[in-house]
Amino acid sequence: MMPSSSSSEASVLSPTALATKESAILHALRSSPSVSLPVLRTLALTRGGLLSSRLRRLAWHKLCSVDKSSLPQVKDEYKNYLRHMSASSQDEKKGAASWAKEHPHLSNVSPQALAQVSRDVPRSLSGLLPTGRLRARQKTLGSVIIRVLSDAGGEYYQGLHSICGLLLVVLEDPCLASAVATRMSSVHLFDFMRPTFSPLTLAVNSLVYPLLLVLDPRLHAYLKGVGVEPFFSLEWILTWFSHTLDLDMASRLFDVFLSSHQSMPYYVTASLLSHRRQHITSG
Repeated sequence: MMPSSSSSEASVLSPTALATKESAILHALRSSPSVSLPVLRTLALTRGGLLSSRLRRLAWHKLCSVDKSSLPQVKDEYKNYLRHMSASSQDEKKGAASWAKEHPHLSNVSPQALAQVSRDVPRSLSGLLPTGRLRARQKTLGSVIIRVLSDAGGEYYQGLHSICGLLLVVLEDPCLASAVATRMSSVHLFDFMRPTFSPLTLAVNSLVYPLLLVLDPRLHAYLKGVGVEPFFSLEWILTWFSHTLDLDMASRLFDVFLSSHQSMPYYVTASLLSHRRQHITSG
């Protein structure tokens, strides 16, 4: 079962409605003395969300309470790591451990995480960027992830590269993408970056099917009857759907998730399943 991409909600708004909503978003961002977060969150949650990458570059860090005047520096740590591994005669595990030892300021980043990042990054961003820009941006993405792990202190998980990749593409600034992802790691992604997935699997069991039971009892009965457990949805939740949807639709969901409680991806998962009931039951 896979989510299906569809045209952006913004495309169905009339030109007048688009202009009115853009004006409202900009007004909320320019409110004095500080941004009007309740208004901005409401605009992000209603039809069309934050409308465009241009407006998301202005709004996403505000939704995360990130101060652009004091962003962390993202250095070429990933490129340096690749260079070290290329020159090393050691295996991947020992090579990563020796590089980590030479970079004590990155002590929160384990050799195991470095090794996994180096496997995940080369398969990132391929659906989001032109081929000509892909390789250089992948190296930047690797450095963003290393910065996030260093600052957040959590565990790397497969899926973080997809979230950081979308942030990097939309926000364009690796320092801003790193700061937003680091903030997310302490709230929205907290359960994903724990030493084990036990809290996450508990949440999936406790939320996805119980929510579906309320929303769509017939589909819930069907899935339970054929013995399908809810763990197929882990990829959607861990990546905020950024691995399975196109840039526009995934960005639209990021509007929602950044404006909501951290459990919102589970609610969206249940809603998506109900929306795709006919496809699921006829498959």
